[in-house]
Amino acid sequence: MTGPMAQFLFRNRTVIWGVIRGLLLSIIISLVLLLACSLVLHLTALPERVTPYLACGLSLLAVLCGSYYTGKRVGFRGWLLGGVVGVLYVVGLLLAGVLVGNNVTLGLNVISKLFLGFMFGAAGGMWGVNS
Repeated sequence: MTGPMAQFLFRNRTVIWGVIRGLLLSIIISLVLLLACSLVLHLTALPERVTPYLACGLSLLAVLCGSYYTGKRVGFRGWLLGGVVGVLYVVGLLLAGVLVGNNVTLGLNVISKLFLGFMFGAAGGMWGVNS
C-alpha cells in the first residue's frame, strides 16, 4: 500500500509503539532506580523521611528518560508525546495504588502529580526530538 493512507497508518503505528515503549522504559527505569534507592536506604543511615522525595524524584527521572526515548524514536511532536508518556505513567501509578488499597481522591495532590508528569515528559520528549 502506498500513498497518503499508508503514510498515515505507518506514522500512527510509529507513534503508538513509541509511546508504549517509552512508557515501558519509564517503568523499568523506575523499578531499577527504586530498587537501588531501597538498598541505599537499607545499608546507610539515611532517615526514612526522605523516602517520598526520593521516590518522586526517581519517578520524574524515569519519566524524563522514557519520554526522551519516545521523542527520539518518533522524531516529531516530542512535547506532546512525551507529555502523554508522563501522564500515562502517573495514571498507572495511581491505578497501582488503588489496586493495593490506597484511596485516591482528585485533589491538588493528584493534579500536581499529573502536571509534573506532563511537564517532565514534555521536556524529555523535546530533548529527544532535538538531540
